[in-house]
Amino acid sequence: MDLKDKEEIIELSKDSFEWGDYIEYVFDEWLRSGIFLKAVENGEILGFLHVRLFDEFSWLEGLRVKKEYRRKGIATELTKNAMKISGKNIHRLMILETNVPSIELSKKLGFKPIDRVYYNYGEKKSADEIIREYNLIKKDEKLRENYVDKWVYLDFKYYLDYIYSNHNLSILRTDPPFVINGSINYENISRSGGNECFIIFEKR
Repeated sequence: MDLKDKEEIIELSKDSFEWGDYIEYVFDEWLRSGIFLKAVENGEILGFLHVRLFDEFSWLEGLRVKKEYRRKGIATELTKNAMKISGKNIHRLMILETNVPSIELSKKLGFKPIDRVYYNYGEKKSADEIIREYNLIKKDEKLRENYVDKWVYLDFKYYLDYIYSNHNLSILRTDPPFVINGSINYENISRSGGNECFIIFEKR
């Protein structure tokens, strides 16, 4: 992938969801870090995929294929190449529960569901703002469950901050905030249910 591909990539992905897509906001960052793959034929970009690299696993995200080229094996080849190039033995990704084609593709490639998390719509507020508003205090206890930060599913040992709690609410200092217990009326991710359910898949 190259900076000159940006406009074509944004155009390819603009109708991914009813509201558009987020790729234009992360393109520059994805270009700087991880692995940014594209499928090209006769100079035309047909699809792309980004991979974030962690010590123990690769995180696959942003898989897109042009509508007129779907179901031709492009997504399969992009995913296979991404796993191979990553050099990791563990691969993870997160798929919206209603995205049946992507779920079927993941299962076909040997991925298995390992967890579910829920995204909750609301006003965007940082964890620090919520901590102040709800008078949450630092708890001297270790996280015992995996969590999501910056839309990546991470093992609990990656969380090096505190758990912030009061008698009704416990959150992690993540983006968006990850709610362990209780509920808030702001954008967050939790395990207790919400507007959208995401399934975490893993392949070893």
